[in-house]
Amino acid sequence: MVPHLSIVDEVDHSEYSLLHEPPPLAPPRVHPGFPREQRHNIEPQPAQSYPQISVPFGGQKYNLVPKPPKVQSTRPSQPQIEFQNPFISLSDTSPLNPNGKCFNARDWISNLAGFVSKDPQRYPQRSAGFSFRNLRVHRFGSSTNYQKDVGNIALEIGVFFRWITGTTKKRKIDILHGFDGSVDRGEMLLVLGRPGSGVSTFLKTIAGITHGLFIDPDSRISYEGIPASRMHTQFRGEAIYMDENDVHFPHLTVSQTLLFAAKARAPRDFTFPSVTRDMYAKHVTDVMMATFGISHVADSIVGNDIVKGISGGERKRVSIVEAALSAAPLQCWDNSIRGLDSALAMNFCTTLRHQTRLTKRTACVALYQASQDAYDVSAPLPFTNQS
Repeated sequence: MVPHLSIVDEVDHSEYSLLHEPPPLAPPRVHPGFPREQRHNIEPQPAQSYPQISVPFGGQKYNLVPKPPKVQSTRPSQPQIEFQNPFISLSDTSPLNPNGKCFNARDWISNLAGFVSKDPQRYPQRSAGFSFRNLRVHRFGSSTNYQKDVGNIALEIGVFFRWITGTTKKRKIDILHGFDGSVDRGEMLLVLGRPGSGVSTFLKTIAGITHGLFIDPDSRISYEGIPASRMHTQFRGEAIYMDENDVHFPHLTVSQTLLFAAKARAPRDFTFPSVTRDMYAKHVTDVMMATFGISHVADSIVGNDIVKGISGGERKRVSIVEAALSAAPLQCWDNSIRGLDSALAMNFCTTLRHQTRLTKRTACVALYQASQDAYDVSAPLPFTNQS
């Protein structure tokens, strides 16, 4: 048999020696003669002693030691964002400068909201949420109505005769009936419905444009505690209605039209430090024109169907900016994106949503061709064909 040899027997250990002492420790990083209190300029404090409290329980006494207080961190706090006056001392590369290449509309709105929030007594925010209960709206009209043309012009003779004699009979036409709801401040309401379902009537009723409309006496509309009768008489400028038709002075330029709208709602002089009404109106006009991309037509006349001026899409954006410059806390937009492409329509919805969230304004928007993205940025209120 072959003798068994272990690996230990084959290895020669004569050149190795056992360590009878542990290896030396690494030198400390800080010299012991230089204590921590001197390194950090901290005065050494004596250790605090906490008294023990004896609590009897079950015939025995237990000693309770209070928990020592937590040591506050000496790390510097995070620096707070400093909001600056967005109307003066703006560099060319500042995102708050509407005439610069780095302008950002969201940064400008966020900075303005943060700046006015530092002094709420000097810059009070206006808000106008609303609620409605049992909203019923109707009008009176004839049972039949014809499109006027050459073929049926003779039928108007009988209508005119009945109007002269006072025998014209008009029937009651219900438009809205039994509507309940509420919209808080800072919310954007998207009103959806096919033409003829009462979408425009709902927006006109909320904004107080009730010419030719009749509201049921049992209906209740409240604007954060203010009744509708007082809201539409003493605060008429706080709720606006923007029609889908563009009506302007055709011979005024775009900048003149928007500057007049801005001056009509500008605060008094030096409400903002070192800012006059004219400076405020000019800056806000430039901001809104840069936001909606109409700065290049500032010196062009608006025009209309007869007077040649800017294009229909640019005229629609002028109407949007003119209404936005009013800074009304309650805004009703009736199909205001008609004539705009999908990108500009989405820009309108996102800008309006960002503005309502930061400034606590309320917006009701009716869109007849709303994309899914525009639907996602707001809270929808569906209307049926028979409201």
